[in-house]
Amino acid sequence: MRVCIPKKHCMPYERYGDKVSITSIKQQPLVVTLSSNIKQLVRDAHKKLAEDWDDMDVLIEIVGNYIRNEIKSAEKHKDVYPGAEEIKSLNHNLEISPASLRKLLTTVIKGKHANARGFLLPLQVGLCVTLDHKYGHRDLIDLIYNFGFCSSYSESTLYKKNASATQGVGGEVAAGSLLHLIADNVDHNAQTLDGENVVHMMGQMGAITPAAPIKKQIRRNKISFDVIRKIGHHNIVFQKDPKSVLKLLTFTSVHPVVDDVLNTKVDVLWQVSMHVSRPRPMWSGYMQAIHQGQTNPGPNSELFLPMIDLSPSSPTCVRSTLEYLCDIAEQHKVTPVITFDQQLYWIALMIMEDQPLASRLRHIGLLLGSFYTEMSFLGAIGTIMDGSGLKEMLSQVYAEGSVDQMLSGKAVARAVRGHLLVDSALKIIATSAALQLPIPDLKGILPYIIVK
Repeated sequence: MRVCIPKKHCMPYERYGDKVSITSIKQQPLVVTLSSNIKQLVRDAHKKLAEDWDDMDVLIEIVGNYIRNEIKSAEKHKDVYPGAEEIKSLNHNLEISPASLRKLLTTVIKGKHANARGFLLPLQVGLCVTLDHKYGHRDLIDLIYNFGFCSSYSESTLYKKNASATQGVGGEVAAGSLLHLIADNVDHNAQTLDGENVVHMMGQMGAITPAAPIKKQIRRNKISFDVIRKIGHHNIVFQKDPKSVLKLLTFTSVHPVVDDVLNTKVDVLWQVSMHVSRPRPMWSGYMQAIHQGQTNPGPNSELFLPMIDLSPSSPTCVRSTLEYLCDIAEQHKVTPVITFDQQLYWIALMIMEDQPLASRLRHIGLLLGSFYTEMSFLGAIGTIMDGSGLKEMLSQVYAEGSVDQMLSGKAVARAVRGHLLVDSALKIIATSAALQLPIPDLKGILPYIIVK
């Protein structure tokens, strides 16, 4: 411990003897330190030298221990918040730090040659790019940069330019990998007071499964806008309104799966499991349990593609998107598999049907987004089962307003959970009657089932 006392009150030797050490500096208060701390530092230094430590390492270790002890014994201020003048005062902020720490930092940070901003520090660059990607706020990034915690906003902009120039729209798709292309509308500043600076574009990306390794290092160079413009270039292909092909669209019959014996047995096993073991997992937990240990392709890597600066719902924009994504697929020598949301899916489907049979657009694997497929399926259940009592049964668990959203297919997560609960209850009653077993007593495990 270290304290400062005026000379006129300095009589520590008479009371503490050799337990304290006093440092006298001209025109400064005396510095009193417990001798145990000094002796311990000296003993540690001799021990480390005996263990063949380097002299410089021992010196740094001693200085670090001394400063740490001084920080521990520093006076703590927790009762009053600092005022505005104290926050702005550089001297006040420096006085809070122990003198030894101030001396060390002053010695290390002396002149521009010891400035850490002269390096590309990974954490600072990573934090800067993350803040720019998540918030896009220049003032916030520059404020944190001034405190030395991240790189500047201009550094983030330069990084993105170099990343675009280095990686481009390429990427490696190994043999046996899947390249899944996705396109959707991008809206930015969709609601402004004056209606200006509104962005509506077509965004594109790809997903490679399993993940493709990124081998290219990003060099830090000055990148001109001509290079960026070349990377983001699209050929715009005009497309007339394709609604005339609606009358030509035909849907093939969906053949029921009658030979799926394995999944049928798995389904039956889950239906009767409540009679064997309680509590049991819900369907999602059950599927996870039976597939545990099976091979998984792992995470995917993203392929970032440039946006098309056209109205996403225009046929010309959708046609240009299809042509560009076909180019990307041909570049990687794979069949184009493209996913759209519901509105763009219909436009893309009509455009494909409007093309001649020899067109490459006819070979696209066009998919409706899985979320919209699930919404349509849940909405169909709500329509078919209207008036059957399903709504009243779900209302025993969910609020009536929520049930309406579930049956229309909008509250997807709640709808899946609710339908599984109803299916489980009906299957328990049916299997109990078929197997002549009593209905399981759920008292005591009902909270577990609802929570899990």
